[in-house]
Amino acid sequence: MILETFPVGPLACNCAVLGDEDAGEAIVIDPGDEVSRIHRLLTEHGLKLKQILVTHAHIDHVGAVAALTEEYSCPVLMHAEAEPMLKELPTQAMMMGIRFGKVPEVDRYVEDEDIVEVGDLRLRSLYTPGHAPG
Repeated sequence: MILETFPVGPLACNCAVLGDEDAGEAIVIDPGDEVSRIHRLLTEHGLKLKQILVTHAHIDHVGAVAALTEEYSCPVLMHAEAEPMLKELPTQAMMMGIRFGKVPEVDRYVEDEDIVEVGDLRLRSLYTPGHAPG
């Protein structure tokens, strides 16, 4: 298993690349910014990005999602309760003084106790609201 966690963007959001090196597959969790850095990490480890998981829809957690989905054509996973906040990304960006491009689309909603698979790795989601919806 490969796990790289690192801060990205002006708000230093923790982004994680989790990969199954045997399968050559990865999931990126909360890609808030720095697409080239994420791409470089995937390349260094020989991983193909299979999914993106967004823990919640604050701008510092989703800033690089659209660019990554364009580059890798992979699905985006998020809890349904975060969707309204996702639609407010342009407003969040304006309030924070952060440049922002396209609002990403969610391909699959993840619920409590759902299993997300990456190669042979199985991740179980836990619904933990509080900081943000979803």
